[in-house]
Amino acid sequence: GDSGGGGIALRDAFKYVAYWNPSVVLKAGNTQHIQFTAPDNLTGWEVFVISSSKTNRFGLSRAQFKVNKPLELRPVLPNLVHTGDHFAAGFSVMNRTADPQNITVTARASGVATGEITQTLNVLPYSRAVVNLPLTVKNIGNIAFAVTAQAGNESDGLRANLPVVLEKKKKKYATFGSSVD
Repeated sequence: GDSGGGGIALRDAFKYVAYWNPSVVLKAGNTQHIQFTAPDNLTGWEVFVISSSKTNRFGLSRAQFKVNKPLELRPVLPNLVHTGDHFAAGFSVMNRTADPQNITVTARASGVATGEITQTLNVLPYSRAVVNLPLTVKNIGNIAFAVTAQAGNESDGLRANLPVVLEKKKKKYATFGSSVD
């Protein structure tokens, strides 16, 4: 990610598959080392390697690794919002250190809804806290978020986008009748 101001890099490359290469060719008896840059997801990853030979022999290997930071931001957002909605754009910050931290979180929204909030939270070790940015949406389009968290020398930042769609009009129906004897 790039810097969103204040020198904190904003994570924005979120993927479900970190790396895919279906054709690494090895010479008999050799090993192959593969390097790749992990996406910005702060999560655990599983690596699966399946190999086959020209004589139909197969092999399988698995490994795991984790990507995390001492401070971790995650969006707590709906999948989409409608025009006319009032909602709180949430951002969760996790303290992955052994000590309580005073974490300053700044969230900015731009696009079809704008706003900014800065809060300093005291977050216990290995705990989460949430900052909510209240927003009102009037037009269709997109809301872009830039969020940073900082405690001492530790920081995290992310970018997130939220689509705004046209509110569907609710149809109301009524039926009535009468009877005469």
